[in-house]
Amino acid sequence: MSNVRDSGIVGCPPDDWDLDAWMARSFGIWQEEDHDIVLRVLPHAVERARAWRFHPLQQFEDDGEEVLVRFRSGGLFELANHLFGWAGDLVIEGPAALQEMMEKSDP
Repeated sequence: MSNVRDSGIVGCPPDDWDLDAWMARSFGIWQEEDHDIVLRVLPHAVERARAWRFHPLQQFEDDGEEVLVRFRSGGLFELANHLFGWAGDLVIEGPAALQEMMEKSDP
C-alpha cells in the first residue's frame, strides 16, 4: 500500500450482520451464487467423511453403504480444489457447474 490515510470512518458491520450466516453461503473465503452441492461418498470413505466438516450446514444422508453429503454454498473453485484430496473417495452428484470445473481442472 502507498499513500495510506485515516478516513476517520470506523469500519464496522451493520448491527444485523451475522458472520456465521455470511460464511455459510461460501466455501472457504469465496462468495458467489449459491449452489446445491451433493457429494456421494463411496463405502470405503464413509467413516472419513462422517468425521470431516465439508461445510457448516452439511447434512448426511445414508444411501445403502454410501453416504450423500448435501449443503448449499458458493465457492465452487475453492471447493473443486479441496475435492481433489478426495479423489477416488467420492463422486460429485451436483451441481453440473462443479462437475465441469473439476473436469477442466483435472491435472
